[in-house]
Amino acid sequence: MSRVIIIGGILGAMLWFGLSYGPAPSVRADIYMDLVSSYRSIPDLDDPRINQRTGVTLLNLNRLYYRVSGSKKPVHDVLDEYQETLTPKQFHLFSSERLPGLSNIAKVAPEVPFLEFLMNQKRIVREESPHWGMISFLDMGAEANRDWHVEFRKKTEAFAKSNRLGDLGVAKTVVAVPNAAGDFTTVIAYWTDPDFNLRNLRDDGVGDLPGKDIEGFPRIRPSRRLVTFEQVEDRLGFIFVVYETSLSPQQALTVYQQESERQGWTSKLRERPQGTGGTTLFLDRGRDEAQLFARRDGSRTLVLVNHRTIH
Repeated sequence: MSRVIIIGGILGAMLWFGLSYGPAPSVRADIYMDLVSSYRSIPDLDDPRINQRTGVTLLNLNRLYYRVSGSKKPVHDVLDEYQETLTPKQFHLFSSERLPGLSNIAKVAPEVPFLEFLMNQKRIVREESPHWGMISFLDMGAEANRDWHVEFRKKTEAFAKSNRLGDLGVAKTVVAVPNAAGDFTTVIAYWTDPDFNLRNLRDDGVGDLPGKDIEGFPRIRPSRRLVTFEQVEDRLGFIFVVYETSLSPQQALTVYQQESERQGWTSKLRERPQGTGGTTLFLDRGRDEAQLFARRDGSRTLVLVNHRTIH
């Protein structure tokens, strides 16, 4: 039993790394908040009366499905609601065939309900602050909820060979960010395609990860591409890329500003909103616009580039 719990913990950590794009909470917040900003730039999407928008995006060439909606509830309540919805109501480590009278198991083996609760929670990752929040859950299907002990082993053996997240289940992530006025919350729900492969998110520290650069846009050197969000629908027209560089944040933005101006972009530096820190570089050229933000993360700098084409 302890081995199952340990494996569950390892799986939770791996899922957290794969879906959160790096270990620094502040950087994760920047990524998600910039994505929310991109979705809000779509006409009428910042109106909470609009029900929702759905579509497909590529994360390092892996397919993700998403739904964007507005809620009048604060971030904390939105996350509570989704956690209640995502967490299975019926969850058992062992099937009723192997443990007859499972409903009364607490009387004869009181540790089993506790372990069931623990294993259920291992599949949930939650992070929250006054400015944003996220919750991720690995849905391994109803069969795993009925008999985790057997199904978990089957799924992990298949996953170990393929690295396809679909062999484990569907990863569901919900991001909630309040709008500037604070009167409603933008909610983005993501869920993974069966062919979603964690190899595309695995960083060995050398070279670019799968994805693409922004066509016709400068790229500074030295840098490595880590994350690419690419919208499939033409109506959105935005791509979001994260790079790693050894330059300082100020140096990185300065080089980007110089290189972009050589290519005909107009630029403007602006301080980030109070409480978020740092500086944003705004670029504009015809129907194209971009925002760049650089943040120090340990010994490296991460540069977030958000590019949009106005149709």
